[in-house]
Amino acid sequence: MRPSQSQKILRAILPACLALAALLSLPDAALALQVHDAPGEGLFAHQMGHIYYIVAAAFFFAYIRRSDFNERSWRYLQAFCILLTAWNLLSFAGHIAALHVAPADLVEFAINLDDRLLPPYTFAKCLYYAARMESLLSLPALVCLYMALRIFYRQCVDEMAREAEDAPGREERP
Repeated sequence: MRPSQSQKILRAILPACLALAALLSLPDAALALQVHDAPGEGLFAHQMGHIYYIVAAAFFFAYIRRSDFNERSWRYLQAFCILLTAWNLLSFAGHIAALHVAPADLVEFAINLDDRLLPPYTFAKCLYYAARMESLLSLPALVCLYMALRIFYRQCVDEMAREAEDAPGREERP
């Protein structure tokens, strides 16, 4: 079997794309990186992004809720929106709490679950510590998104198969 024109182009471009990806993944300086250690442009822009994300996820949840979508896939998408909104709220609060926590207030280990807060305990310290575990919200959110997209994909494939069966006189391509 002879390769098609698109396969020939892909075989020619693929090594160049892999080389470019390798070069981009090994930079010696990340000049666009902004840290959130002190109030400034980086923190404010980042916090504005969290606010925008909270509003967008909450609006998407309300839009889905208001519609007639009652299938399991839409419920997964609603759960994704709720968890993503909660994650953004926690991250937003955690960035503010980080401004009130000194580096000496936390003993850090290689694994975040082993980190320890040092007394005296304050609300800001506890909130900062909880915000460091934000993956406990973002990972389930992404799982819900994956489940919703997987169900949507399967529904589309099933619908396309039904349409192909119902179409008269259409032959399948080899």
